[in-house]
Amino acid sequence: VIGLLLGTKYFPMAIWEAYGMLYKFAPIEYFFDWKLAAVSLAVALLCSAGITYTSCKAELQRMPAHLIRPKAPKPGKRVLLERIPSLWNRLSFLRKVAIRNILLYKKRFFMTVLGVAGCTALMLAALGIRDSVQNIANDQFDSIMTFDYNIAFSDAQSVEDREKFAARYTDELKECVFVCSDDAGVTKGEVTKKVSAIATDDRAIENVINLQLQGEAVDYPKFGEVAVSSKLTKTLGLAVGDSVSINFSPKKTVDVKVGGVFENYVGDYIYMTAETYSAFFGEEPQYKTAYATTEKEDVYAVSALLANGEDVASVSVTDDVRTLVSNMMQSLDYIILLVIACAAALGFVVIYNLNNINITERSREIATLKVLGFFKKECETYIFRETLTLTAIGAVLGLALGTLLHTFVMNEINVDMVTFKEQIFPLSYIIAFVATFAIAILVNLMLKRKIEDINMAESLSSME
Repeated sequence: VIGLLLGTKYFPMAIWEAYGMLYKFAPIEYFFDWKLAAVSLAVALLCSAGITYTSCKAELQRMPAHLIRPKAPKPGKRVLLERIPSLWNRLSFLRKVAIRNILLYKKRFFMTVLGVAGCTALMLAALGIRDSVQNIANDQFDSIMTFDYNIAFSDAQSVEDREKFAARYTDELKECVFVCSDDAGVTKGEVTKKVSAIATDDRAIENVINLQLQGEAVDYPKFGEVAVSSKLTKTLGLAVGDSVSINFSPKKTVDVKVGGVFENYVGDYIYMTAETYSAFFGEEPQYKTAYATTEKEDVYAVSALLANGEDVASVSVTDDVRTLVSNMMQSLDYIILLVIACAAALGFVVIYNLNNINITERSREIATLKVLGFFKKECETYIFRETLTLTAIGAVLGLALGTLLHTFVMNEINVDMVTFKEQIFPLSYIIAFVATFAIAILVNLMLKRKIEDINMAESLSSME
């Protein structure tokens, strides 16, 4: 019931607040879905009460006399490592005991490994989502669109107008590339996507727009071809050499060959030469946009100067767009922190419960070690070495599962105007691994007192 309340109110609240940083939403309204609540409750009860029923049924089928007496420990068995003498003989006696105990209790082994792996996988997937999202603005505006200004003109600029504008601001602008920029539709089969179509014959376009794919440069399209952004190829199922329909209006639809595919993270674009535009669409491109760069430190002072230019309708500073996109991506941080908190709670509960059961079931064994003269730290190390070993195995498995989970989640995220770069930084692997170990160490510290409180006389006394 508590879980239903948390899932109905506080999780939506966190997501709403995160996106509210960027979008002006109306106040959140909570709606209780009875069908969804019933399914969630049924699954939760099946996982908890169902396992409890199975465990109790197995115990209640045993004879009362067997239940009254303490459960005999499992007989020791040879392990696979013993068949490798060069490795086995180098291990100390206590490490050999730890390995045998880990492999002796197979149910506990798999429960711990799977629980820890789930914790690590969720953490890594959440951190990976952040890695894939947080650098979109930098990847877009540092590597692809490297211009500082997007200048819009009220009227189409002739060759003389363009030369005049470039000459007037030659001291302020390093590059000034005029382009024809229109909204268009790209159709393949039954699917149509809205894109920004860019046409120009100014070869300096390659100085302000870097067309690349997986680190390799992509040539600007030749006559009769277009270059399309990578998300379009996934959405429409396109490949280099395919034919695609481009329309600026119902009466202006043509089929053009895909000559190249390039990476783009914000928006969907197609690029073509002005010659291709004229030949296929039957009219000259209207140069109402310019991409410009500057070497001046105060980009906003230059922006104000450009805004006073003849026929200039508006000037967009790339840094403003970068900030907007970065803020949008940062709004996901709260959701990611929520996932990490849930993953940490999962890891803590799993490790704590299994450790607690392990110590309780082996109280006679621990008491025997105390009688034999083991010091406090030696007893703790004897038990917790197994926990840390299982945590290490589970964490390594979790890193592999987390990578797969991250890939699945990124493939499922579909935002029309944004393409996410699927990546996990090495630091995220380290953080997920270390955080999982930190949880295990915290649990061990909490359970140290339980080992200290084991009474040797009571634990070793006969129960007959």
